Parts: sequence; structure tokens; C-alpha cells
Amino acid sequence: MLRLALDAVFAFSVAPIRLATRVGVGIAALGALYLVYTIGRALWLHDTEPGWSSLLSSLLILGGLQLAFTGLIGEYLARVFEQVKGRPIYVFKQPPEERPRRATPAAAKKNARTEAPLELANEQG
Repeated sequence: MLRLALDAVFAFSVAPIRLATRVGVGIAALGALYLVYTIGRALWLHDTEPGWSSLLSSLLILGGLQLAFTGLIGEYLARVFEQVKGRPIYVFKQPPEERPRRATPAAAKKNARTEAPLELANEQG
């Protein structure tokens, strides 16, 4: 049942991919804020541990950017997947045979061109 639930979440929704992108951007932003905080603390209070702050902030920024770009690639893959499935963009309430037909001007021109030779061919043959 858990496998079916996970299939339902991942097969019909791009929400997990968008969540990964948003979390990645959030982590990168927090890393940048932490870097600004530690630089300010080092300049004014002089009580930072050497190497720790720069290592932690750079890991947060780079890890967040990696997660964000992985989510971005996933977003492109999700859109390609939607196109490949070939599902219609919208669903009609009525079946096609019950819908009234409307002729557009372009369709009327096309029908006029294609119907005339067929009528001539039927009269001759």
C-alpha cells in the first residue's frame, strides 16, 4: 500500500520536485545569511573559530544550490514527462459525437477546397 501511495504522489504530481527546488533555495539563502552573520561577528566581536564559519556557510550555500538545480532539472523532466504521456490539456464534458460542430472560417475554406474536386470526381466517374 505504501508503494501505491508513493506512486500516486510521484506519478501525478510535480509537488515533490517543486518542494526540492524551494528547499534548496531556502538552504542556500540561509547559508548566505549565516555567512553575512559570521563575517559581521568576526569583524566586530572577533570571537569566531577560524575556518568553521567559512566551511559551514560554503557547504550550506553549495548544497542548497545543488538541491535547487536538481529540482530545476526535475521540473524540466516533469514537463517532458507530461508531454510524452500524450494526455489532453482539458477534458470535455460531452463525448465528441454529442458535441455540436462549429465551422471556423479556416475550416470552411479547407472544406470548400477539398469538397469540390470530390464532387467533380463523383460526377465524372
